[in-house]
Amino acid sequence: MKFVIIPEQRNRWSWELRNAEGVALSRSVGSYSERIQVEHAIQALRRGVANARVLGPTGASLDELAGRSASNEKASR
Repeated sequence: MKFVIIPEQRNRWSWELRNAEGVALSRSVGSYSERIQVEHAIQALRRGVANARVLGPTGASLDELAGRSASNEKASR
């Protein structure tokens, strides 16, 4: 995977996270007036994503959701 910094119109910048085939997996929500701001945003994302939790639509953690699935499967047997 790779981050790609994208020049936009009117001297704005954004970023994309692309897979090995070059398909965009994620893109910055906004654009930035300075390229250095994009670089800082990418660095912040890279630092923070390792500790990011995975939550379901109700806010339950992935572990909680997996536990409920296992309980439901046992109950249906």
